[in-house]
Parts: sequence; C-alpha cells; structure tokens
Amino acid sequence: EKEHFLRELLGSHRTYSMHMLTKKFHEEFFPAYADSLPSLSTVYRAVKVFNTRKQVDWTNVHKDPVEQVAFLGRIAHVAASRLVDIDGMVQTPEDFYKKFGWAPRGEECRQQQIFIGGQSYAVHAAYTELGFLPGGWRIFPYTVTETEVREFVESIRDRLPLDAFGLFDNASNQRTDGVRVAIEAVFNGFFLYCSAYSPELKPIERGFSLVKRYIRENESDWEGDHLSLINAAFHHYSVGQPGGLEAYNLFKVYRENHEAFLQQD
Repeated sequence: EKEHFLRELLGSHRTYSMHMLTKKFHEEFFPAYADSLPSLSTVYRAVKVFNTRKQVDWTNVHKDPVEQVAFLGRIAHVAASRLVDIDGMVQTPEDFYKKFGWAPRGEECRQQQIFIGGQSYAVHAAYTELGFLPGGWRIFPYTVTETEVREFVESIRDRLPLDAFGLFDNASNQRTDGVRVAIEAVFNGFFLYCSAYSPELKPIERGFSLVKRYIRENESDWEGDHLSLINAAFHHYSVGQPGGLEAYNLFKVYRENHEAFLQQD
C-alpha cells in the first residue's frame, strides 16, 4: 500500500523536492500515524527503489566564456535599473529538459518547469531588478510560438520603465524576423541577445525558480485552480509586492559590470 501511494505521489508531483515529497507523504499517507512518521532518509531510500535522479548532459556545457565577457562588454554602459529580462519557460518534454527530475526507472528523466496535477504550462514574462513587471507575464497550456512571443513583447510596451533596455536569450522564437521587428519597435532599438547557454547572465531564470518554489509550497491551498496559482506566484514576485525585492540581488552582475564601466570613464 505504501509503495502504491509513493508511486502515485511521484507520478503526480515530479517538481517536488525531496523535502516536499516527504512532507506530502506524511500529510497524505500517515496522518493517523503521527508518532511514527518515516524520516527524510527513509522516504529517500524508498524513492530510490522506484526512481532515478539523473543529470542531463547538455546543461551549460556549450557556453563560451570569451563570448560571455564580450557580451558583458557590450552591455556595460547599461544601468541595471534599465534592464528588462524577457524569457519563457517552455513546457513540452521535447523542448525542455531540466537539470534534475524524477522518472520511473527505465524511462528518460525529463521535467517540465511548471507541472501541476498532470498538466504542464508554458510562460513568457518580463523581469526587472524590482521584480516581474505588473501583469508582465502570460501563461499558455502549450509551447509558446513566434506569434505569441511577438504579441507578448507588444503587450508590455506601456508597462516598461523609462529608457528600458531589453535582454533576450537565443531561443528560436525570440530571434525570428517578426519578433525582432516587434522588439526594435517596443524598445526603440535598445536591446541585446545574451550570450548563448548563459543562464547565470539571465536573472529571470532565478526569478522563474522563485515562482516554481511558490507553486510547490502553495499548491495544496488552491484546490486545482492552476492558473490562479501560477498568477498568484508571479504577482507575489512582481514590482511592489512582497517578493519583488528578491530580484534586486539577481541583477548584481549587471550592477557591478556597469559600475566598472563608469570607473573606467
């Protein structure tokens, strides 16, 4: 009975950390046995029997430090307060492989970024050093297309800070001709594409991690209302909200880069 429940738990909550898996196991399976709850290590050993935690081999291995330094040189004149980091979380397993994930033994270890109750969601968002732009995100139940990226960029025009400077990654749906035209118009030509395979230079990647943590920690309170939960997570970490200021330190590399530029002058 325990094994069956654990298999169901792992299949429906693949984004959970080991701590959250143990907590969920305690809350849902052992409420009548509060005096003899299994320890974290016990649940971990049980999980290892049925699942594997595997590191995929492509993550960050192709980044070029020389290209990163060159990119930082090109963007050094831009104050961190002007930066608007725009990116998306792609949701089909074929499109995105997380560094770590849960999978039954014998199956490939793949993990969507937002996966709730068996449903995956894609997101595109805009992030600043004060948090996500208010209303500056869109949620999709499928992979984000070129058209949707273009429409998203156009939709945030009136939400951008003064003299905003766009920071984009190298995803194919952000580099098409139509999207580039929209970016040029919305940012008045002030934007750059980040060096390839450089999540450490994309603060929004950490911002997405905060959103996913919020979702994991609050999923049980939303009774299956996934869209409201995702919106609440982004709202919590948006400009002017309690979690917004957590973005400030994530832009530290760009503040220091700009300060070094000013000192040279």
